[in-house]
Amino acid sequence: MPDLFTRLQVTSRASVFGMTCIISASALHFYDPAVTTRAIVIIAFVALTMPVATHLPRGQTILEAGDRLDVLVEPAELGRVRDIFEA
Repeated sequence: MPDLFTRLQVTSRASVFGMTCIISASALHFYDPAVTTRAIVIIAFVALTMPVATHLPRGQTILEAGDRLDVLVEPAELGRVRDIFEA
């Protein structure tokens, strides 16, 4: 993977996809409009909040690392990450 944020995006995308499959299967199994509506709302909520939930802990770790930022991030992207979190 080319950079930190791409690696984080892959993990959140896989989590959202797995959760979507499981909740969709339960909605199809029960075949009830109320369950289907709840499933759609849950899927939308998780799809909207998962990227934020994935990036926040990593960003906090980078901020707390201070001078050790080069240990957490590859050198090629170090300047870009510092610009983002110091702004």
